[in-house]
Amino acid sequence: GDDEDDGGDGEALPPLRAALRAFLDRSEFFNLQGVLSALKGTSLSREQVLVHQKLGNHKEALRLLTYVLNDRDGAVSYCEQLGTQEGYLTLLDMFLQPQPQGGPPLYAAAVRLLGSKGASLSPQRVLDALSSEMPLPLAYETLARMLRERMHRKRAGQASKGLAKAHQLAVAQRR
Repeated sequence: GDDEDDGGDGEALPPLRAALRAFLDRSEFFNLQGVLSALKGTSLSREQVLVHQKLGNHKEALRLLTYVLNDRDGAVSYCEQLGTQEGYLTLLDMFLQPQPQGGPPLYAAAVRLLGSKGASLSPQRVLDALSSEMPLPLAYETLARMLRERMHRKRAGQASKGLAKAHQLAVAQRR
């Protein structure tokens, strides 16, 4: 991205910037909005992500990671930390929309996201999020796997329920 020394690729951070990140990440003793205002317009995008995360502005944090820092893996990690379907679906939506700079949608990134986390997402919500312009062959394998996984979980639940009922009847007959 445009952030020259973002530290996202394993480069060593200058000590002052590393200290700022540690402070933003760990401290609760600062005015979030004030810090965010001070960071706006700077190249400190990763630090902005930390502040947005603390504020609960997850969509903006994902936007910075995806479009400004060009760190799609970081965006996926952010969603993993968040641990909600909403985070993944927001990121999926960002990948499927044309980029703000006029670039094409990030279909390959969307398919990778679905490939890694797709089984835990609601297939209906994923289908709703897919744009009509997305080449379906790209997503076919992933969507098929999601549906197979969903059917497997449903059948396993039905089998478990049936076994519990059989056990209950066997116990009742012994009495």
